[in-house]
Amino acid sequence: MKKTTKYLAPLIALGVSFGVTGSVSAQSDHSVEVKPEDTLWSISQLYEGVTVDELYEMNPNVEAFNLEVGSHLKVNAEQDSSREVYHTVTPGSTLYSIANLHANVTLDELYELNPGIDPYDLQAGDEVKVRETGASEPHISKDEAETIVRDNYDIEESTNVVYDNVVDGKYLVHVYNVVDNHTATKGWYLVNPHTGETSNYMQ
Repeated sequence: MKKTTKYLAPLIALGVSFGVTGSVSAQSDHSVEVKPEDTLWSISQLYEGVTVDELYEMNPNVEAFNLEVGSHLKVNAEQDSSREVYHTVTPGSTLYSIANLHANVTLDELYELNPGIDPYDLQAGDEVKVRETGASEPHISKDEAETIVRDNYDIEESTNVVYDNVVDGKYLVHVYNVVDNHTATKGWYLVNPHTGETSNYMQ
């Protein structure tokens, strides 16, 4: 963890800043299709090192509260692997809350990246390192995540299996039936967009 006195205003709003070591590699644009229930935040969570601010920069005409299903947003598919990503601590932050704000970041990783950090003495303005690598693109689509859940848990074809949101950088898939115009939930499952590994969100 390091302390800093100079921040970039747009990134402070999101609690994220970047430290770059070495030269920055050329970036290539990757397009992601907007699905129902997508938000800029949920899309950013699927790409390591990609922030909401960067999505705004790459898509200047995007309307955050009116994303058109089927439209495409540009994201940086390649970023410098030497770039370090930091989270600027805000009042009330905990290591747990910081980990939850960043895709595929765990508490154990925060401890490893910040040796000597005192979780009970986080000060507003401190910077916590959350990542050392650049962006990595999810290999599994939301549709594929639905199929994985259906196959892994032997869910009948008559039961709905639908992507719902992104939680901790993973797809959240809702399994339910509709009974008398009411939703009868049968389960919630997480799918890692990089590995396809599944877990029961309710356990």
